[in-house]
Amino acid sequence: MIVKKKIKQYIGSSKDLYRRLMDHLKGRDSNSRLQRSINKYGISNFEFVIYYFDKDPSVILTDIETVFIKSFPFENLYNLKKKLNFY
Repeated sequence: MIVKKKIKQYIGSSKDLYRRLMDHLKGRDSNSRLQRSINKYGISNFEFVIYYFDKDPSVILTDIETVFIKSFPFENLYNLKKKLNFY
């Protein structure tokens, strides 16, 4: 069994998940702490997980994102803010 000492997450939202993921992978408009870790450890050491998906355009993604951010200890997140504006 392998136990990782520290697992961090980045909680994000987007109406276009593919484009947003590519932004992170290419370092465009990306979270700086997340980008440094991707560069340091390599993308193969990261997992892409979808916690919530909705096609309804009236859903306010930042509200849902904020709920998920508050669900985890903030020190275990790459996120820079506890409450976000829409990307």
